[in-house]
Amino acid sequence: MEMTLTENPLLKLYEEVINNNNLDAMDELYGSGYINHAAPFGLAKDMEGLRILFKMFIDAFPDQYIVADDIMSYTYRHIHGSTGYRKKSYYDRNRH
Repeated sequence: MEMTLTENPLLKLYEEVINNNNLDAMDELYGSGYINHAAPFGLAKDMEGLRILFKMFIDAFPDQYIVADDIMSYTYRHIHGSTGYRKKSYYDRNRH
């Protein structure tokens, strides 16, 4: 069964969660029993820990967005290449 681009969970993650800062969209992308086996030290390995991790990422880079360059999907396996951008240059930001 072929997956359309709008159905691809990686694109939904990039567009909804990262680019639009919509952490609530994570609920439809991850199962209720999700376990993050690569969670950073000090964060829970469950969905709430992942939500905190994404929030930290978004807070650190509020003007960033991700563009999917290549995505190959087969069932639930995805291989992707992406490029991250910021709307402003590091040197253009306001310094306090």
